[in-house]
Order: sequence, then C-alpha cells, then structure tokens
Amino acid sequence: MTENEIVSSSPVELARAHHSKSLTASPIYGFLLQNLVVLPSTVAGTSLSSLILEPQHLNSKGSIHGSVSATIVDWASGNALATTGSHSGVSVDMHVTFMNTCKEGEKMIIKGIIDKKGSRLAFTRVEIRRERDDALVITAIHTKFIG
Repeated sequence: MTENEIVSSSPVELARAHHSKSLTASPIYGFLLQNLVVLPSTVAGTSLSSLILEPQHLNSKGSIHGSVSATIVDWASGNALATTGSHSGVSVDMHVTFMNTCKEGEKMIIKGIIDKKGSRLAFTRVEIRRERDDALVITAIHTKFIG
C-alpha cells in the first residue's frame, strides 16, 4: 500500500490488508491463520476477527494449544496496530493468561486493542473468547517495538 492508500483506507481495509500480507510473509501465520476472518466491526485501534479451531490449532488433549494462543496474540496486536496505518511491530514482552479452553470446531472471537501507542513502543492487549457463550478463553498483554 502506498502512503496515500493508507491515509484513505478504512481501519477494516487496513486490517484485512495486514492479514493478507501476514499469510504470505510469515509461514506460521499462513499455516495457522489461513481461515481467520477480519470482521467488519474492526475500528481504528481495535481489531476484531474470528477463527474456527481446526486440528492444527490443538494440543494433545484436543483443545487450543498454548503456542497457537501466543501466535494469535502476536498477530492480533499487530493487526490492531495496522488499523491505525502503523506497521505491526516486533515483540518486546508478552504475558498470556489461559482462563478457559476451546475445542475443535468452536469459533473464537479475537479482539486486539491498542492501549497506548508511543513513538517507539505500543502497549496492546488481546482477548480471545468462545463465540458460543462469550467465555473469556485467553487474555494477554503485549508490548511491541514500533519505531
């Protein structure tokens, strides 16, 4: 995207462009997030998306794998940054709390939020919920270097 296209693009367009680029730029995102959908309710500073869990997302007990959760947190915080026209940044610190679980076939709603964006660091948080009952599955805080 050119600078003019970024300025004239809506947050959801920016988020979808970031997601599309992520799938090819990062093999792990391409493998795990190929069926992720950026939702039209995405706004500047907050990315909303959904993902239905498939076998590649699961641990040996049949629920979402911790490493998949961390990958989603990394992607969702970067996608929230993309809604503002920013690049997605590089991880500095991540804290993930596992509060519930999701199983194969369940849909998760992923919310990436920018709490504060400075010139060098962005402080974000991510919530992952089960769609069927709105239960909070994963909550995370994620600091990214952006400048």
